[in-house]
Amino acid sequence: MRKTLFAAAMILAGTSSTLATQTWCATVAETPDGFLALRGSPSAQAPMLAKLPSGSYVEVDTAQCERTFDADRNFIGDVCAEAGWVAIEYAKILDVRPYDRDDHGGWVAERYLVQQTCEWDED
Repeated sequence: MRKTLFAAAMILAGTSSTLATQTWCATVAETPDGFLALRGSPSAQAPMLAKLPSGSYVEVDTAQCERTFDADRNFIGDVCAEAGWVAIEYAKILDVRPYDRDDHGGWVAERYLVQQTCEWDED
């Protein structure tokens, strides 16, 4: 009985930890256009919210479902990303922390990001 309860607790603990999100940091890699499009949802057809120049520092949220917005920053709804897209939590060049202001970041194609040490980890 104890082994069964322990196994059930371990399964539940593993399940809950997969729901947590983390932040990782990156810089925008060199792109053919010289910038990475910050989009309103995880799609190349989504409205472009901003251009992040190559070398820009960003903080990425590992959440796969986020709020989405149109080009005028009107809330559209919630969307879950397909592989290859990540949610940007903070873009230093825009000088805002979107989620702190009840606003939003946006979405970028992950293949154009180079992971780096977070600025707040460099102390």
